[in-house]
Amino acid sequence: MDITCPSCQYIRKENSHPETPIWRCPACEIVYEKYEKNISKMNDLSEVIAERQATTEAIAPPEKPSIKPISEAEPSKLAILISDYLRRFNVIFREFLTPKGGLVVLVVFIFGFFSGREYFRYEVRTAIQDTFTETRKGLSSIWSGIGTTEVAASTEEKEIVYFPMEMSDKYYNEHGPSKYDDTIDFTMFIKNPYDKDIRAFSAVIIFTDILNNEIKRLNFTHKETVAAGDTFEWEGSMDYNQIKSSDKELRYAKLEDMDIKLKVKRIVYADGSAEQFD
Repeated sequence: MDITCPSCQYIRKENSHPETPIWRCPACEIVYEKYEKNISKMNDLSEVIAERQATTEAIAPPEKPSIKPISEAEPSKLAILISDYLRRFNVIFREFLTPKGGLVVLVVFIFGFFSGREYFRYEVRTAIQDTFTETRKGLSSIWSGIGTTEVAASTEEKEIVYFPMEMSDKYYNEHGPSKYDDTIDFTMFIKNPYDKDIRAFSAVIIFTDILNNEIKRLNFTHKETVAAGDTFEWEGSMDYNQIKSSDKELRYAKLEDMDIKLKVKRIVYADGSAEQFD
């Protein structure tokens, strides 16, 4: 009986290609049954995503909290200070100066420059700090009300760290039609470059081709102690999806035409300390 490949549409005639198993396409080398299961799995996932999107659209968005008009905001300490000073000249601006008003900065610098009084300058500096603090708190409450999360700036940025890593072997492990996925198996050697023991670490394995184009990334976690300066052997595998182009490229890539990097995300040392990297 003739068999039509569901991927490349190649028609395999009966009793042809005796060197290729009956369950594999001789043209594109996919396994018929696995390919159909992968397609079914992707279709089911698409239906789940569509249902979730429909459910999300059906839920009414939360009401935004009311924001107090600027005109009703309470005057800041800086506004009161300047208003009292200008009242001597029968000029009252207090009701126009709020933490949201840009006029505050202009008036402060004008009077700070011409006043010549150290005490007044000290009061102005203190009032500016209070005003900026109040303004920042006000803006933070507004942003949090409309769904924006304020992220604190990091005082120290960690550099990107790579561990020395060498891949000694990579091979395709074919499990036949009885198992859902075949695997790509690896043997790698990883070194602890630090001068203290590592209790555990998490990282990302990055595979690139000879032109430094990225092929694939794999999350990596190691939870066994590695002594300072030691190198350990790691054997692992990944599920192979014959539909993904990145999996195919990684499978057929030669070791001499590849580069591999281990980008570290977090390290927990044996002494209990830890480091987080970008």
